[in-house]
Amino acid sequence: MKKQLSFLQEELKRRESRWSTTHNRLRQQIDSLSSDNSNLKDEVRTMEKLRLSTWRKIGTDSDRENDRREKERGREGPRPLDSYIALEARCLKLASPPDTARSSQPQSSISSKGSPSGHSPTTQGGIRGILKRSGPTPAPSPAHNYSSEDRPESLTRSHHPAQSHDHSNNLSPRDRGLQTETEVKEQQEPGQDVLTHPDGKMERVLACGGRLIIFLNGTRKEVSADGLTVKVTFFNGDIKQVMADQRVIYYYADAQTTHTTYPDGIEVLQFPNNQTEKHFPDGRKEITFPDQTVKNLYPDGREESVLTDGTIIQVNLDGSKEIQFNTGQKEIHTADYKRREYPDGTLKTVYTDGRQETRYPTGRLRVKDKDGNIVMDNRP
Repeated sequence: MKKQLSFLQEELKRRESRWSTTHNRLRQQIDSLSSDNSNLKDEVRTMEKLRLSTWRKIGTDSDRENDRREKERGREGPRPLDSYIALEARCLKLASPPDTARSSQPQSSISSKGSPSGHSPTTQGGIRGILKRSGPTPAPSPAHNYSSEDRPESLTRSHHPAQSHDHSNNLSPRDRGLQTETEVKEQQEPGQDVLTHPDGKMERVLACGGRLIIFLNGTRKEVSADGLTVKVTFFNGDIKQVMADQRVIYYYADAQTTHTTYPDGIEVLQFPNNQTEKHFPDGRKEITFPDQTVKNLYPDGREESVLTDGTIIQVNLDGSKEIQFNTGQKEIHTADYKRREYPDGTLKTVYTDGRQETRYPTGRLRVKDKDGNIVMDNRP
């Protein structure tokens, strides 16, 4: 009885140790989840602020652009097409002889609509000469730069050589760069600065003091004012965050997996099915399955699983398995037998050949063959 009592006390101590370890592990998981939840809430608030800021900026830019167009429309004066038609009419009057002006009037009206056969070679030469002597027509401002879609149809069909309609193609690379920077500055909020780097990336200083860097491939990098927090959104959807506490969080968009690295070397992987893996610096791995089953993989090859009902399964290096149930029972699986230990000290063993052996705390031994027949029973 003393041996049995001592055995039960040791068993109780071992269980208390395991329960304490399990409790600490669950507490750490709760703390980690609470921290992740807080970080996600902060990120949601930040993204909401950015969304509202972008929404306000788009509305402001749209209003500013409409006002600018209205002002330019009021300053542009006579339309270029009307001026061109009036100039052509004056040239025709000067080039035609006085006595033939009346007879050539119908033909001139046809030619003004774009028919090349309406003028004789002499008349064409006179018109071109007068146009050349009068000097080149001033190029329209960028606001009057008609594209092939919105250019007036009559101007497109004119038989005179047209001026260059895409003025941005006639600009030098430096001028094109200044134009791009101007567009970016028009889109930014008041009080922001934009810096264009030689490699093409744009750096914007935000109102909060942080910086936003946009690369040519679409990657965005956000740096906080103190430089301790960095968020990089890659063009493929991946997101990398460096937090102020030196945590590094990487989100893989394709796999929908989050990889968090802590300053102490611990790495946590969170999969879309709610499975979590924790990698420790000593090589140990802790896997938490969606049903909250926890499995530990040790560097030496041992395994330990803790089920939700408190059952603990241990796999040793020799391949043997120990199962500790929440009822206090214990099973040992080896290549030769399976043994179950009961809280009262009873041992029941089943061998691979089918034999069964039961040992009671009183010293009784009962043996059965593979068919269940009692071979020996030394009941006192």
